[in-house]
Amino acid sequence: MVNYLPMFVEKISYAVVAVVAGTMSLTVLLSCSGSVANTDFIGSSCSIASDQKGSFLGKVEMLPLEVVVDSSFSASQIEAVNTAAHKWNAAGKKFLGHPLFKTRTDVVPNKVRSVNPRDCSSEIGSSSEYYIVMETSLSRWKALGFNDHIPGATVRCERKKILIHQAVFINPEIIEDAQFMSVALHELGHSLGLDHSCADGDGGPDYVSCSKISRGHPYREAIMFPSLKIRSLKLETQTLVGIGDVSEIKENIRQNDYDRAECLYGSDPELSRLAQ
Repeated sequence: MVNYLPMFVEKISYAVVAVVAGTMSLTVLLSCSGSVANTDFIGSSCSIASDQKGSFLGKVEMLPLEVVVDSSFSASQIEAVNTAAHKWNAAGKKFLGHPLFKTRTDVVPNKVRSVNPRDCSSEIGSSSEYYIVMETSLSRWKALGFNDHIPGATVRCERKKILIHQAVFINPEIIEDAQFMSVALHELGHSLGLDHSCADGDGGPDYVSCSKISRGHPYREAIMFPSLKIRSLKLETQTLVGIGDVSEIKENIRQNDYDRAECLYGSDPELSRLAQ
C-alpha cells in the first residue's frame, strides 16, 4: 500500500495489470484495487492459507518462460535480472524439477516499446516469451498508466484465465540502485502468475487486505508484498530525501513466495513433462 503524507511518500508500490480479452471488449483490472479470482487450478496439496487463495493471476501453460532482457539496461542491472531469475529457478527446481525462467539479453523492438501493452491484439510476445523493458521517460511511463511512485509493472493479457502475452516494464530512475533486484524479483513473480501477497484494497475472505497484516507477518515479508520502503524518491521535478530511515531491500524469495509458486506449478506433471 502507498502511504501518502503532505509532499512526502514513504513507500513505492508495484502495479500488475491483468487485461482480460473478451469477445466484445477489454477490461483492465488493477490488482491494487481487487484480486483476480482464479483458484480452480490450485492443487489439492497447496499449503497456503484460505486468505491467499485469491492471490493468483492466470497460470503460465509452458515452462520455462523465455525472458528477453532489454539491452538498454546497464550491465549491473542485467546481471541483477539474471540473478533474480536464478533465484526463482532454484525454487522451481525444488518443487517442479526444472527452472522457471530462461533469460537472454537483446534489443527490444520498437513495436514493443511503442505499442499499448493492454491491447490484446498486439504482438509483443507470447504466452511463453516476454520482454523486460527499460523505460526512463516519465511521460511515456505515465502514458502506460503508471505514476512516478511505481518502479515496476507487469502487464498481462489473459483470455479465460489463460495467458496470451505479457510484458514487464521497469523504470530504474524511480528507485535506488540497490533496490533494482528487489523489483526484478517481484516482477518475475508476477510473470509466473503470482498476484500480490495481500490486497491493497478491502480484500476479502480469499484475499486478505494488507491493512490487516501486522509487521513481520510472512505476507508482509514476502517478495510479492505490494510496496517497498525507500529512503529517497526521484520525482519528475525533484528528489525527496530522508523519506524513510533505510531503503528496504528484498533479494531472496521468502517461504510464502515459494509456497504460492508451488501451489501453481508444483503438482503439475504435464508441465514437468513439457520442460524435459
